[in-house]
Amino acid sequence: MIRCALLELFFPGAGHALSGSLARAIGWLAATVAIFAAMLWTPWVVWLAIVARLVSIVHVAWCVRRRPERWAWKPMLLVGAVALGTFTAARQLAFEGFKIPSASMVPTLKIDDLIMTDKLSLRWRAPERGEVIVFWRVPGRAFVSRVIAVGGDTVAVTGGVVHVNGRALPRREVGPTTYLDRNDVSGVTTEQAHAWIEELGGHTYRVQSRSRAWNTEQSDYPLPGNEDCALRGRPDDGVPLEPVTDGCRVPPGTLFVMGDNRENSADSRYWGAVRVDAVIGRVTGIWFGGIEGRWSRMGAID
Repeated sequence: MIRCALLELFFPGAGHALSGSLARAIGWLAATVAIFAAMLWTPWVVWLAIVARLVSIVHVAWCVRRRPERWAWKPMLLVGAVALGTFTAARQLAFEGFKIPSASMVPTLKIDDLIMTDKLSLRWRAPERGEVIVFWRVPGRAFVSRVIAVGGDTVAVTGGVVHVNGRALPRREVGPTTYLDRNDVSGVTTEQAHAWIEELGGHTYRVQSRSRAWNTEQSDYPLPGNEDCALRGRPDDGVPLEPVTDGCRVPPGTLFVMGDNRENSADSRYWGAVRVDAVIGRVTGIWFGGIEGRWSRMGAID
């Protein structure tokens, strides 16, 4: 019974196959695959998958106790190999989870939030304005930001207001707020900020800055006389933007991204555009919250 339960834990359906019931093995494997496929649409399915795995383990233990053990090694190896191959391919091609390390996307994503990303849809649809994406900026290090502009667009920031193709993004003031930040020196600290609701590409979301009067010279993009359209950062970190009359033009095949925590985010304003082929996936939502609420943070994001 123990060996069947352990097999079922790591390889859905394999425990049932070992106990001699190939039909139940196929059924549990198919159910688990269907549940995991739904992660492409909502992060809540992660918890349904966990519950399904636990029920499957209890079920195989109950089935083994009801009748004498009869080990079917060949069906077990077949089902186990299919399960391993399916979920390895799914992680590489369909979805993947990440943990938020910083406050750059507050208030949408907060420190230690566990998020799920949709990788599959990138095969037929490039990231669009307003979507939150995970991408590689340097090898082995993933970043998360919101797409502000795509290839061919012009982008500029004046007095804290983002302009895309010469038009200011609609936004309305929310008011003062607080959030938690973390650094190596002082640990977790409570920070003050001012929030707005911004709209882009059919998405409505909150952004914030440390002060209501976010109109200092450092907030503008690009800075006057800055020919490479980047505030600071290494040239090899991203793709340079082209200076134009109404801001900076995003090169074809790239994306201009910004964090929702606008004054506390290193993004395309600092190191240039992100290549589309460096995008890992779209963020579908939070499946478990971080330091600002474990259960209350769960759900889809905009």
